[in-house]
Amino acid sequence: MYQMTANRLALWVTSAAFLVSCSSPRPAPGPEAKRAESPAAAAIALPAYSEATIIPSGGREPGPLAPGMLASIYGTNLGPSTPCHGTPEAERLETPNPQRPNQTAIERQVFPKRLCDTEVLIGGAAAGLLYVGASQINFKVPQEMPLEAAVNVQVSYRGRLGPEALVVTSRVRDTAPAATLAERIWSAFQAVEWDAPYATPARGSATACQVVTQHKDMRGGLYGYAYYCAETRQDIVAESLYYPVDYRKPKVLLRRADFRLANGYPEISVEMERLLRDRLTRAYGPGAVPDHLFEIGVHPPEPGLSWNAGQIAIFLHRSRHYLAPVGVREGVQLIAVRREVLDERERRRALDEAFRTSTLLAHAAIARDLKQELGGAYIEPSEHPRTDRARARAEHEAREALFTLLRRAVQGERAERPAVLVAADDLATRLGGLLVVHPYQDGRGEISHEVPSAAGVRRNLASYGVKYDGIGHYSGALEYDHSLLRRAWKEFPDTAWGQRAFLMLQRLYCSGPGFECKDFSCFRQVIEEGEKFLQDYPDTPFRREQLYHLALANETWWSLSQAAEDDSTSMDVQVDQRSGDAARKRAIELYEELIRAYPDSPEAHAGMAILPRLKLSLDTAERAFFCFSC
Repeated sequence: MYQMTANRLALWVTSAAFLVSCSSPRPAPGPEAKRAESPAAAAIALPAYSEATIIPSGGREPGPLAPGMLASIYGTNLGPSTPCHGTPEAERLETPNPQRPNQTAIERQVFPKRLCDTEVLIGGAAAGLLYVGASQINFKVPQEMPLEAAVNVQVSYRGRLGPEALVVTSRVRDTAPAATLAERIWSAFQAVEWDAPYATPARGSATACQVVTQHKDMRGGLYGYAYYCAETRQDIVAESLYYPVDYRKPKVLLRRADFRLANGYPEISVEMERLLRDRLTRAYGPGAVPDHLFEIGVHPPEPGLSWNAGQIAIFLHRSRHYLAPVGVREGVQLIAVRREVLDERERRRALDEAFRTSTLLAHAAIARDLKQELGGAYIEPSEHPRTDRARARAEHEAREALFTLLRRAVQGERAERPAVLVAADDLATRLGGLLVVHPYQDGRGEISHEVPSAAGVRRNLASYGVKYDGIGHYSGALEYDHSLLRRAWKEFPDTAWGQRAFLMLQRLYCSGPGFECKDFSCFRQVIEEGEKFLQDYPDTPFRREQLYHLALANETWWSLSQAAEDDSTSMDVQVDQRSGDAARKRAIELYEELIRAYPDSPEAHAGMAILPRLKLSLDTAERAFFCFSC
């Protein structure tokens, strides 16, 4: 099935540009010639296929056929091993079947009825052939086919007839002309009332709306809508997306509108894309190739085009993918988005980068500060070595540096010991990765095992209280319980590095051995420990980071209280609605404190992004400090 799908995507024909002939079409033989079987033909295997392998263009499953429709047959011995492509007649178009009058240009083109010794008979009539190969045929249903009937489909290759496969014809893909549909989409786009507040549709309205449940990996930016409304009228689906905005006085406004065909099959999508592209170009000038917007399917190889219309960005493209309810849809679609949504998307990406690189708990910032304080005693992180020799050299350097730091943690000056312990913890973690190799073995895939020197390293580290467990399932490294980081906090809680270690330990909850919590609910532990930490150390230089952890933990508590029973990210959680709402209110307080005290920080900007949802009692899908994946 996978190979069939891959071939379908690679070989399916939806534009005349693909239709390059590999041989001149021959006149179709008469009925007697079709039934005759030469001695040479008798040695050829029969074509093999069935009703289940006859698929309409753009489809994934068998379905009804209709006059002029393009479809595929999948099987074996269908045609030559070297594929052939049928070329349409240059100046001739078919008259559409009156029962399906509004056909696209390619559905009206005249293709050869015989191609590379192959024919497809539908109800006894020869179909037009666009592509013929040993495992796939792309064909066009004859215009004379009756509707609402059962007809036989039969393949003939070099005189050998395959089985008769019974298919039905129906009034599928019966739409208005492409020009009419394009005009309807354009008119609907022009009528959008941007920034209109969300309101529940009146009873009896054709518009259907739903609250959109957030997903932990799809939040903010284009994914940040709270309500999704859709209405299908005259073959057009109009979709409205409402976003929470303004962290001070939150409201939900219309900031994205999508338009697509209710029946966006490939042939009409091609024609519609051309018509809409011309209309947009006349209105706003030439379109530009947009940046990568994976959320709406704007990416190579068919990113489509985009236009700027003041505060509105317009995207036009075709796609074969789908993500409910309004991710990436099939067929041609016009997507219009307020600039504020795209700006928020960029801010979120910048925030992710800041948390990854520049905040005080980012690994890069910790490594920078350790280097500044300890100099050459600390080896900064680098890329994982790619060769055995490089790995062995990196292992030796990390091992020597780690033992030097461990001795210094015992014999060195007390003032430097917290930083030394944090540096040693980092090196112990990295060394755990260097003591494992992952050779690839044929038939077994990647097999991980410890290097020969690992046993000696384990013995020597044990004398310093450092212990490795087995190879981690996700990390691929020797698991380490961060005992050195725990020592930095427990032995030096009044120091900056000791308190930094405390916050680093919070970040490690759910990460592996020693960081589990009751019922997987580490957010409760973070709240309990974090509130006490701020009481005990009100002047800590890491107050901002602890406030943010507390805000995230309370937000997780709230979100879990809103989770559906079948939500795989909330299994076995013990949270009730009342406590969840109390956590929501506490999260609001904490985010607002961050905004007041640290207005330009990444943590404050993260609060500004999430507060509209919290204040409107909307789920945020936060799962920080909840070990659902452990």
